[in-house]
Amino acid sequence: MTTTTDPMQKRLDSVGRLLPHVSAKIVDPKSPDTILPVGQKGELVIAGYNLQKGYWGDPERTAEVMLKDESGRVWMHVSI
Repeated sequence: MTTTTDPMQKRLDSVGRLLPHVSAKIVDPKSPDTILPVGQKGELVIAGYNLQKGYWGDPERTAEVMLKDESGRVWMHVSI
């Protein structure tokens, strides 16, 4: 999230800050359990209370993007 007080360039070029109780990480798209180091390109995955429950009427697509980790936490994979 960005705010109205953030500079315009940050609002346009950034995904902003995480909300409280939301987590994000960058993972290897070919190995979603592998967290990549800072500065390396990968896939953004997000977990938290603000995620969608799934795609309306599309359980197959939901199963593709909403993946549980080994602890049972659901991560939404945001492939672009």
